[in-house]
Amino acid sequence: ANPKWIILDGDLDANWIENMNSVMDDNRLLTLPNGERIRLNFPTTSMLFEVFDLQYASPATISRCGMVYVDPKDLGYTPYTYKWLNSRERPEEQEVLRSLFTKYLTVCIDYVVEGIEDKANVVIIDPLRQAVPMSDLALVQQLCKLLDSLLTEPRNITEPQQIEAVFVLCVSWSLGGALVQSARVQFDKFLKKVAQLPLQDRGEEIGMGALPNGLATLHDWSLDLEERKWRPFSALVPDYVPPADGKFSSIVVPTADTVRTTWLLDSIASIRGAVLFVGDSGTAKTTVATQYLQTRDPDSTSLLTINMSSKTSSKDVQVAIEDVLEKRTKDTFGPPAGKRLMVFVDDLNMPTVDTYGTQKPVA
Repeated sequence: ANPKWIILDGDLDANWIENMNSVMDDNRLLTLPNGERIRLNFPTTSMLFEVFDLQYASPATISRCGMVYVDPKDLGYTPYTYKWLNSRERPEEQEVLRSLFTKYLTVCIDYVVEGIEDKANVVIIDPLRQAVPMSDLALVQQLCKLLDSLLTEPRNITEPQQIEAVFVLCVSWSLGGALVQSARVQFDKFLKKVAQLPLQDRGEEIGMGALPNGLATLHDWSLDLEERKWRPFSALVPDYVPPADGKFSSIVVPTADTVRTTWLLDSIASIRGAVLFVGDSGTAKTTVATQYLQTRDPDSTSLLTINMSSKTSSKDVQVAIEDVLEKRTKDTFGPPAGKRLMVFVDDLNMPTVDTYGTQKPVA
C-alpha cells in the first residue's frame, strides 16, 4: 500500500477541530455543514496535526489522537549546522567554518538564551533580554543566512582570519540583533572576550585580523569586504539630497542608523531572505523599508506593499498577493517573467487576534 498523509499545520481552533472528531474515531467520516459526507480511506490515509499547544483542544479530540511532544532542545541546531556546512563548496572554507562554529556558537547561545557566562566555573547571569524571543535554532538559521549573504564567491574571502572577521560580525548581528540595546552592549563585550582577537580603537586602520573598539558595539561598524577593513557606519552616511517632489513628508535625512539598517536589509535580500523590523513607533522602520524599495530596479523587481490594520483578513492578504502574480502552471504562481517580487508588510502586529489567540492574516 502507498500510505498518504493529510497534514494540518497551524493553530488549533475549536470551530473546526471539533468537526474532525468523527474523522478520527472509528467512523472515519467527515460530515460538512451542508450535509455532505466524506469518508477517510483508512488505513491508506492518515491525518497529522502539527500544533503549538493544546489550549483549545477538547478531551474528545485529544483522546482520538496519539500524542508526540517535540522538544526543541532534543533536536538542537547541530544537524542544521552540519547541513549548512556541507552546502559550502570549498572544503578549506568548510574546515575553517566548522572550527568557528565550535569556538563561538555554543558559548554565545548559552550566554544569550540561558545566561551562562562560564559553564566550567558555573558563572550564571540573567538571560539577555530579547525584543522578540527566539529559539536556538532560529538564531543559528539567522547566522547561516548572514554568512551566505557575505561569504559569496566574487568576494573571494579565503584567509582564515578574514573568514573569522565575517563570522564574528554575523554572530553579533544574528545572535544579538534581537537584543535590546543594553543587552547588546553586554553581548558585545562577551563576544570580544570569546574571540580573543586584538582590539583597535576608532581612528586607526583596522584590518580584518582585529576587531574594532571605541564605539558601543560591533553593530556600529561595517566590514568593507572589498578593502578588507572595518569602517564605522557614521563614516558611510551619504550627503543629504532634498526630495525631488519638494514635499516635507518625503524628507529623509540619512544617519548612521538608516545606513546600518539598509545594509542589513540589502544583505538578507540579496539571498532572497526575509527581514523582520521590530521597534517602537517612530523608529523609522517604515521609512527605511520604503526608501530601500524605492531604490530597486523596476525592470527586474515587482513591489507589493500591504498595509495591515485591525480589519485586515487572511482573504485580503491572499487577494493582494494573487493580484500581482501570474499563473504559470496548474498550481504554480509567480511574478511577471524576468522579475522578482518583493513584498513589504507594514504594521504586521495590527490584525485582530481572534478568540483562540490567532492572527489569521499572519498565521
